Amino acid sequence: MKVIDFIKRLNEIGYDENTELTFSCCDGETGEWYDLKLDTKNGDGFCYGENLYGVPYDKKEINIEIDVDGCEDYLDDKFYDAHELLDTIEEMINEYKIAHGVGYEM
Repeated sequence: MKVIDFIKRLNEIGYDENTELTFSCCDGETGEWYDLKLDTKNGDGFCYGENLYGVPYDKKEINIEIDVDGCEDYLDDKFYDAHELLDTIEEMINEYKIAHGVGYEM
């Protein structure tokens, strides 16, 4: 997105000194909505010029770094999803073993 297009959109929507700009994402698999924060571990969350390309800033691109790993709700949900998948796989393996007498003395 071009900065000018972003600014035009903000002007269309309208804002004042109390308006907050937030960042979020939606998990396409579950529909869950997550609020994200700027990644300020290595600065203010804005990356450009030498930090981005290794050359002086030429007004080509500004990257806004988002800290997905800092979104605890997202991580908790993904951790739960992974464990749920592992439980399902374990159940399937056990059902296979029982059906085929694998790993059990007959």
